[in-house]
Amino acid sequence: MYLTKNGGDDFRRSLEAIFAQHSDVPFEVLVVDSGSVDRTVELASIRGARVVRLAPNSFNYGATKNLAAQQAKGKILVFLSQDNIPASDEWLTLLVEPFSAGAKVVQGPALSESHGFYWWRCGGFFFTSETRRWLQKFPVGLSSCNLAIRKDILQLVPFRAVPMNEDKVLQRDLRAAGFEAMVVPNAPVLHTHVYGPRDLALRLENEGLGWRYADVQYSLLDAFFDILSPRMWGRAWSGLLNGEIRRVHEFLFPLLRPLMVYKGVHFTKIYRWEREAS
Repeated sequence: MYLTKNGGDDFRRSLEAIFAQHSDVPFEVLVVDSGSVDRTVELASIRGARVVRLAPNSFNYGATKNLAAQQAKGKILVFLSQDNIPASDEWLTLLVEPFSAGAKVVQGPALSESHGFYWWRCGGFFFTSETRRWLQKFPVGLSSCNLAIRKDILQLVPFRAVPMNEDKVLQRDLRAAGFEAMVVPNAPVLHTHVYGPRDLALRLENEGLGWRYADVQYSLLDAFFDILSPRMWGRAWSGLLNGEIRRVHEFLFPLLRPLMVYKGVHFTKIYRWEREAS
């Protein structure tokens, strides 16, 4: 299942990879589109996906995923972001295989392609303390970018209608209901981000907003110590000197992330989509 809006070439590649899957498991592709003006809906329809249209002002990450789940016909729901591309033609088989052994929630990993944002590609994008604390509590780190879940479980514990980090809020609620996710390391997707300075700042601010809905704290003291991280600044200088960091906002990322996450947690009121800002 996809939530789409102006998916572009990555969505085309993702669809091609989905319909090239070598799988004995019958599946349908469901697209919930919230106002695309490019060829996203056309491409989905041509490929044979079922398209549900949603007014842009009705979109909400959590609520729209619940809508997709209600529309889906299968017993196992697989969520992909529109820019996620299955890394192999065995991806679907490997991702859903654990359900035959009783799994309830399955998480696949994500890999960046070589042209991605430096910190996304090389690791370190989620270095700040709020994420570290979350991963100490939830080692899997649920992400609906490459997520499979039994439909009856999601009906019992649905997404909450939150604007960001709906997957983390779901993970908290799943644990409270007694359900844990397992990881399938051999079922990755390609998930690549290329950020300019403005959309990077907005992405990080949105993350902070999402953490607030997940009841995760991030104090000024947390931000202060994260900004001073010797490990991150060492990696920044290393990336600059070896030519992997070529843009100012990539080098300043160890400063930008703590500041923008702090702003999102404490001051941001509404979610804004990075692409619209760009």
